[in-house]
Amino acid sequence: MNTNTSRDGSVAVQVVVGVLSVGAIVLGIAAIQSSRAAIRDSNDLKLRLETQAAATSQIENDLQQVKLQSRSDYALLSQDVVALKDQLTKKPVPVPAKAVTTGGKQPAAATTDAPTGPGTVHVVKSGDILGKIAKQYGTTSAAIAALNPNLDEKRLKIGQKIRVK
Repeated sequence: MNTNTSRDGSVAVQVVVGVLSVGAIVLGIAAIQSSRAAIRDSNDLKLRLETQAAATSQIENDLQQVKLQSRSDYALLSQDVVALKDQLTKKPVPVPAKAVTTGGKQPAAATTDAPTGPGTVHVVKSGDILGKIAKQYGTTSAAIAALNPNLDEKRLKIGQKIRVK
């Protein structure tokens, strides 16, 4: 009986070892599946973060463009305000008419500072100021002043022709 008991004990140990081995394999498989799920979740999270980072970068670029446009609009508006203020605070100085004697001849044609030659010409309307005109044509007040050397930008007259390009 001793031999049978020892053999039964050996078989029992082998069964326990087998059960433990199967349990370890099952736990190992569960750990691998859990690890794969964690890796998949990590990759999904990484992709979402990269997408949000790209969106944030685009928003920052858009914001920068808005800031630059606002500065440009502010500069043009400031020029317009200064020009309008100057127009409102300065009274026009009347220019006395000169008497011209022609001796019976036809008077010479009056000279004007109206622009001639190729380019774009703007006819001043009521409410026009140089900054507004410049913005309308996509240029600057300084560029228009350079094209019209005799232009007094603070005293634009309705009907006056000025070169803008």
